Amino acid sequence: MINAEVLYLIGTLSLFAGVFVLFLAAIKGIRLWLAVDPERPSLIKGIRGNLILGGLLVLVFVLLPMDSGRETAKGVTVPVVWVLMSFPGWLTLFSAFMV
Repeated sequence: MINAEVLYLIGTLSLFAGVFVLFLAAIKGIRLWLAVDPERPSLIKGIRGNLILGGLLVLVFVLLPMDSGRETAKGVTVPVVWVLMSFPGWLTLFSAFMV
């Protein structure tokens, strides 16, 4: 059984990644609107891929139980996750992104 915090982390990251990918699809849609004819098929293929991937990521967020095991206040809540790591862990993660 997966820990509730890990499920919350997976759901949060899939939501943020899905929204980002859908935003990229919207940008490609604007580029499609302004594109000339030879560019259109590749843009349509890219938009289709982004919409499918973004939709799947948001679907993962919707289907996962987003219960962090803690009480939440009434009102609007934004899922935010802070992963606790030591300094070498953060340094390794930062180095991986820089590569």
